[in-house]
Amino acid sequence: MGRGHAHDTATSTPASLPASSSLRRRWRSSHCRAIGRDPATIEHTYYGFLDLSEVQNTGTHPGVPHVLYGTPAQVAGELLALIGLGVRHIMLRFLDFPSTVGLDRFTTEVLPLLRAGAAIGDQATSR
Repeated sequence: MGRGHAHDTATSTPASLPASSSLRRRWRSSHCRAIGRDPATIEHTYYGFLDLSEVQNTGTHPGVPHVLYGTPAQVAGELLALIGLGVRHIMLRFLDFPSTVGLDRFTTEVLPLLRAGAAIGDQATSR
């Protein structure tokens, strides 16, 4: 179960397994059974790289498993899709670090879209 310990409350499954696949669910369940844990108690996490810089490198990033890039709306949509799959903890590494351009764009342009999207999702589930 990722690099965590048997008693962690969160885990991150391998990025190479699609989030919605039955293979990923079986992988998680088998690891939980091995340590006597209920898979339903796991809080799902996502750790990824983010490029919101003005000049985005949309090519390959050696050693980087997954990069979110695009417009703020596209990035928000990708993150909302992950949240829809049950991800509750998101950790992002900005590829333009030590510049703060990506972080600034995230806080001013992506976060409002995430909040709006989460509010819409909350309204839909409360009906």
